[in-house]
Amino acid sequence: MESTEHRVREIRNLFDYDDLLNSSVNHLVIMKFSAQWCGPCKRIAPEYHRLSNEYPKIVFAHLDIDNHELTVLKIFEQITRVPTFVFIKNYEIIYQFTGASIDKLVQTIKDYHTGTLKKEISVKKEEKKDDACEKN
Repeated sequence: MESTEHRVREIRNLFDYDDLLNSSVNHLVIMKFSAQWCGPCKRIAPEYHRLSNEYPKIVFAHLDIDNHELTVLKIFEQITRVPTFVFIKNYEIIYQFTGASIDKLVQTIKDYHTGTLKKEISVKKEEKKDDACEKN
């Protein structure tokens, strides 16, 4: 029987956010920004949780864009569509992409591990219409 347990940290307030970054120095952090009303966000959630178990040295986190307590964070200014995945190392954003592509997420993790990840912050240009939701 497969375990349904996962290692995704839910970021509910500014303390959680600061604690996550401060306790994850020298580790890769992947933050998934999503919304409860977003279909693509719901579709990729189980795979994101599965990856949190598959890659235990990576810190996986989730932030709900409708949590108004978190919208004061500067990082929210960059989020225009969800799901958006933000890769952070030592307080610095090293990569970001938008869209519910598990293949892109896995490839980005592999690129990070092999040292071939290029710093890029962009919205996936080729994303399908049903791959992401507009932020309200």
